[in-house]
Amino acid sequence: MKKKQLILSLAILIIFTAISIMALHTKAQIISPEAEILLQRALIEKAQNDFDSGAITESEALSIINKAQETINDAENQIGDINSTPKTPGLSGYAWSENVGWIKFAEPGGSLYQGGVELQGGYFLGYAWSENIGWVSFSLSNRGPNNNEDPAKYDEETGKITGWAKVIGFDNDSECEVNVNCEYNWASGWISFSGANYGVTFEPTKGMIGTNSLNDPKRWAWGGNVTGWIDFSGVSVIKNNSTAQVILEAEPPSIPLKGSSLLHWYSPDNSLASGDCIATNGTANWAGIQTSPEGKFDTGPMKTVGQYVFNISCPGNDGGYATSSVMVSVYSTDPSMVLTTYCTEDQGIIEFTSYQNLLEGDICKSEPSGLWEKVPKAGATRNVGRGATYKLTCTNSQGESVSKTVKVPDKGADCSNLTPNSSGGGKVPGYKEN
Repeated sequence: MKKKQLILSLAILIIFTAISIMALHTKAQIISPEAEILLQRALIEKAQNDFDSGAITESEALSIINKAQETINDAENQIGDINSTPKTPGLSGYAWSENVGWIKFAEPGGSLYQGGVELQGGYFLGYAWSENIGWVSFSLSNRGPNNNEDPAKYDEETGKITGWAKVIGFDNDSECEVNVNCEYNWASGWISFSGANYGVTFEPTKGMIGTNSLNDPKRWAWGGNVTGWIDFSGVSVIKNNSTAQVILEAEPPSIPLKGSSLLHWYSPDNSLASGDCIATNGTANWAGIQTSPEGKFDTGPMKTVGQYVFNISCPGNDGGYATSSVMVSVYSTDPSMVLTTYCTEDQGIIEFTSYQNLLEGDICKSEPSGLWEKVPKAGATRNVGRGATYKLTCTNSQGESVSKTVKVPDKGADCSNLTPNSSGGGKVPGYKEN
């Protein structure tokens, strides 16, 4: 793509198609402002190349470039007007593929048969259309050739698109069955929006790709041997400026390990529309489609300690979308306990010194018998024989257990010359925590 010959070939190809589209533009006025920008950028590129080759003079090149730039400015103003009122967020305009020609992104919010790629919850959802290869799918299920990456999504702060889309007509992944690594198996129609040397990036404030250079990596996506390089400089992002509101709550927001929380989302001002909400992050069973305008979701047992952020994005009545997040904290319920052993001149003693994530009354088992059958108050003691060994296992209400094995000091120096105190004996020299 960086070689001059390839640039010239691509520019000529775009100009040839531009002439056809411009003819339609003159007759029917059907061209979008995004496509107009793409065509004018191609004219600028060609003027630059013609001047470099000596085919036209500097004044002729500047005249073409200035006129094209004026047209681009007018088209960007039209897009600004479009984005100033609430509309369905998403992609709009035309992308150009060196292999398959134009790919149309109908204005979001139309019928399924019109196509349209909407932006909801940071992800693109819907279909673009190509006369030559059919529908291009934007779906949460588009996880890339190895099924372990993100579908196409948009970062509103940086303007960058990452992840994957897919040409539906090329849905044969048989090559992956014989390839250990399918990363470079593009025959199935995958389209990547970012890579080592390219990545579709819009100017966040304008929602447009602000470049006139074919060499700029911010305008290109890669579709391998199906679509080849795809130029997105004729596509814009219709940004979300909805006033709709959604609230996502968790009850309870803090739960023990293997506990569950009930999520509830709703609109406080009835500003949400019926349809599908997009749920992301959180847990695997949460992510995907949820109902709008209201719904509930039981997380089920959460089996890993940590903090989980659940996100939801729901359609608004004004065509935009509303988002909300809630955090659920999962804390450890692993029980622990400290048993202290010591002895007097005539007996051994085991003390239930302290415990965590156990409650007084939780079930315990002593091997051999003689210790506690239930968790006692901290500091409780049992008299046992000197030199005795005991194993105590206690289980909390979550079914988590802890076991401790202790050996009481034996006769000899450990228990000689001690004066028992009011609690039944001294703690030296036979004192030991376990």
